[in-house]
Amino acid sequence: MIKNLKRLKRYCREYTRIKGFDLAMRSPEAFVVHHIAGITSHKTKKELIAEGKYYHVKPEDLMLVTIKEHFDLHSEDRSEKIKRGYNYMPREVKESVRKKISDSNIGKKRSLEYKQKLSGVMTSKLAQVREAYREDNKGLSWNEFQKDFWRI
Repeated sequence: MIKNLKRLKRYCREYTRIKGFDLAMRSPEAFVVHHIAGITSHKTKKELIAEGKYYHVKPEDLMLVTIKEHFDLHSEDRSEKIKRGYNYMPREVKESVRKKISDSNIGKKRSLEYKQKLSGVMTSKLAQVREAYREDNKGLSWNEFQKDFWRI
């Protein structure tokens, strides 16, 4: 089962020719797209995007696999990267970092007055954005205008 054909079209326009497409359409199990180049050349998503090999690629460069198979493929890839010297942050480190941040916030009680002040500042800033949009939106959508406005 393929949940979203629109998402599949992002990867390949001729998605019906992707390896495993027929099986994926008939199966009740969920399938995901996997980039073969990600495993064969040990490249990350960012590297594939930078090279232009992530979106709109040939159907031969993709395959549809079940979620479990996809996880297994990336697990093998991860073990290969570890062998080659890539560093992955262990879960213990992440938890210790979270604990340090949590401990640093102990005793810092945010008063209701402080929260209201902060809320008032953001509300007034948003009102300024809306007013500026009404005056001259430069032909942009609301979201584009906000991005442009906050950059200033």
